[in-house]
Amino acid sequence: MTKSLIKKIEKYTENWHWDKKSKKYAFEMGKFLFRFMDYIDELNISEKTKRKHKDNVYLIGSFEAEYGYNDNFSPKNLEGEPNFLYEFKRKVSNTKYAVQSYKSTWKKLDRYIKSCADNKIQCNYCGARIGEISERTEEKVTAIYDCKKCVYNYCDQCSYETKEENKKVQKCLRCENIIEKVC
Repeated sequence: MTKSLIKKIEKYTENWHWDKKSKKYAFEMGKFLFRFMDYIDELNISEKTKRKHKDNVYLIGSFEAEYGYNDNFSPKNLEGEPNFLYEFKRKVSNTKYAVQSYKSTWKKLDRYIKSCADNKIQCNYCGARIGEISERTEEKVTAIYDCKKCVYNYCDQCSYETKEENKKVQKCLRCENIIEKVC
């Protein structure tokens, strides 16, 4: 993880903690939510919808840090039905649209967690799962991608990132096809 990314996560989560232990929890949750926001960026939805989801992600993290009562971060802390609806309605908005948008972000987050849960998805090239070390590069795997053309999953270590039309994309090493992030 680059120093720049660490600083971004620390700034993003600066209001989510009050001591060393809660700072560690907030940082770990922030790392996970940054990956989720990367996933949101790759969805085929409008920029406005992406911004709304990202705003809601911040609130989800903030509410989890303040009201979640968890000592150690795990994505499972954010699984299931939308949490903190009372807090959202009281502190953010009670409008039907805002509440529905917040619930929608929770549902996307839940599906994302479940698709990555228990590291069921692995790279078909090196066999690594998220969080494991790729035998190919001896680096930690942080994402798994799907190549529709090859019909295989590849980790971020067995594929490569490039720029096309001023946008970062991940490509398959075998067929050079743009691949989509699975988790």
